Amino acid sequence: MGSVRSSGAVFDLVSRVIVALLAALCLVGPMFALASTKYNEPIKRVNIAAIVVFLFAVITSAGSSASNHEVFMMTAAYAAVVVVFVGETLYV
Repeated sequence: MGSVRSSGAVFDLVSRVIVALLAALCLVGPMFALASTKYNEPIKRVNIAAIVVFLFAVITSAGSSASNHEVFMMTAAYAAVVVVFVGETLYV
């Protein structure tokens, strides 16, 4: 019985680490992609933001048991973070 709890705890820890890494990648990846584009290409930057927000919505809805309104709220929050980064670096 102790080994079942122990392996369950290890699985929980590994799954939390994987989720944390994916969450960091979802935020840092688009930042690097947006920072690597030229500042005189605002359409390209907005397109990158739209693509990553769309992918986030699809992955979140397919990979979780969240309801439709929860997926919408998560996507809206994620889009707000990405759009702020686009806006802050657009005319630097």
